[in-house]
Amino acid sequence: MLWWGAGALAFWAAATLVAQEPGRNLQFSAFGTLGAARGDTREVGFRRDASSSKGIYDRTAWDLDTRFGVQASGRIGENLLGTFQVVSRLRSDNTFRPRPTWASLAWSASPGLLVRAGLLSFDILPLGDLANVGFTYLWVRPPVEVFAPVPLTGMRGLDAEWTFLLDGGGALQVKAFAGSLVDHVPADHLGEWDVRGGRVFGGAVKFTAGRFRARLGGTVLRFPNNLPEPVPALQGYLRTFAGLLGDPGIAASADAFDTRGRTLRSANGSVAWDGDPWQVQGALSHAASDSILFQPAWSGFASLGCRVGPVVPFGMFARNVTRRTPLPYLGALPALTGPGAPAARGLAEALRTLARGRGVDQHTLSAGLRWDFAPTADLKVQVDRIRSHDATGLFYNPRPGGPATWDGRETVLSLTLDFTLGGGR
Repeated sequence: MLWWGAGALAFWAAATLVAQEPGRNLQFSAFGTLGAARGDTREVGFRRDASSSKGIYDRTAWDLDTRFGVQASGRIGENLLGTFQVVSRLRSDNTFRPRPTWASLAWSASPGLLVRAGLLSFDILPLGDLANVGFTYLWVRPPVEVFAPVPLTGMRGLDAEWTFLLDGGGALQVKAFAGSLVDHVPADHLGEWDVRGGRVFGGAVKFTAGRFRARLGGTVLRFPNNLPEPVPALQGYLRTFAGLLGDPGIAASADAFDTRGRTLRSANGSVAWDGDPWQVQGALSHAASDSILFQPAWSGFASLGCRVGPVVPFGMFARNVTRRTPLPYLGALPALTGPGAPAARGLAEALRTLARGRGVDQHTLSAGLRWDFAPTADLKVQVDRIRSHDATGLFYNPRPGGPATWDGRETVLSLTLDFTLGGGR
């Protein structure tokens, strides 16, 4: 903790000096969060999103929400803007190695059209590219039921945004994007799933009128590879048993665990009102896939805050529900007798364990307080009461077979300091 505290102060001081004396055509900005969080169980680990290969337990942790970022932007001529952003946050290898999250050129093709190319963030959820900038939202962290299942950080590609000014002062923005994935995704107890090169495309429509905002969006992801071991080995065993038993249904069940070439489709909508004193926000999302490993899921949240001077008390409810579908046909595999029976039963149990990790039925009731003690800095405290009706859910489960004693309930207490500095474009 001492190292992080000193690093945060040095980072803040250096960024402040840079921000005070920007170049004529170059702007720097910085943002960060210093956080502490603690759960009340050691059976499962609470985590911010699925990009983490561990979680926090019943001891204070400083790495769950802590993150720092810097951004530089500069104009090239009249119509081009270059932007480069680096973020240091907890990665799947449990390090804080900085990683570029934005490296793009933006072209103002006309007064209402902006085209960008390069390394871009996803615009597939209401927060867009601001999920790492804690100062921009009310809570300690985005609701895990909605944001945790999407551990992807960005794409290499293009996006274009058209803005239409409406009568009465409103604005309509239409956005489209296409590109390729850039991530390795942690797969619990399996290793890292390489999805680099997977195709992604989608779009969003945003409406703004005064303090009211609304958004509708959709995305299609196409995965380039299968999951890592032991899933391919399990598929091989299934195909071997299918040949021995002459049962094509078992072979078909092996094919159902493929992810190469499979797609994940999602649609979401959100609304927000940032008035005085009330702040209201909500979102609803649905995702479905043609792979049995990604079951159809609904997720959403509703948040309410009320500003009293520099302080905003708030409450939030979030939920994620996954529709379970049965495992693929296994035929006589579990009932097999003879020398291959132990291997068959072990294989069937491994498949059931894998299936248990697919399901989510979880909700969280949160209450907290945000104190804007400076124009560009805040302190937040938040209590989350979580109920998971599945032993794995969105938590990190150190035992693949499921914790034996956990009752599906956890309380998480969090405290964060957020800040932004400078004036990046």
